[in-house]
Amino acid sequence: MINIVQSSGVFNAPSDMIHFLENLITSTNLSIVNFIDHMNNPHPDGYRNVLIYVAIMGKFGPKLLVKVSLHLSFMYEQLEELKVSESCLEESQSWRYCKDICFQIDSYE
Repeated sequence: MINIVQSSGVFNAPSDMIHFLENLITSTNLSIVNFIDHMNNPHPDGYRNVLIYVAIMGKFGPKLLVKVSLHLSFMYEQLEELKVSESCLEESQSWRYCKDICFQIDSYE
């Protein structure tokens, strides 16, 4: 078995996420291997989601392991905005560093 697939599900309401999980549990072709509840036990930064590892079952057992992150839409949008902000901050810091180095080089000439 190999983990070659990773995906995310984004839900508008907790009830939608619960409905998805109920359908997943009753599926005969899928089996939950690991369930990590960050809704009730949030990440250190306060972010909440659910992480599950699902085995896609074949005739002779598990064929594929899929990592699925489940998010609520309003939290996921904030997470994506934070990623963009962090990326911009990193670029800004890189630019300042480059500018500082270039300034030092110019001052030696």
